[in-house]
Amino acid sequence: QGGFTLGALVQTNFGRAEDLRFGGVALGQVLRPPQPPLPERGSVMVVLATDAPLDAR
Repeated sequence: QGGFTLGALVQTNFGRAEDLRFGGVALGQVLRPPQPPLPERGSVMVVLATDAPLDAR
């Protein structure tokens, strides 16, 4: 037995557009000027996948 794999893909969205950096360059400030602060909000998506056998227990 054994040799099974578990994978996880996590996508989070808690940043602001003006905080976007790519290669050390503050692209977010170029694409969108700073906005007034908004109440905290965001989202998380998680996908788990495995090749291990599963049952109802």
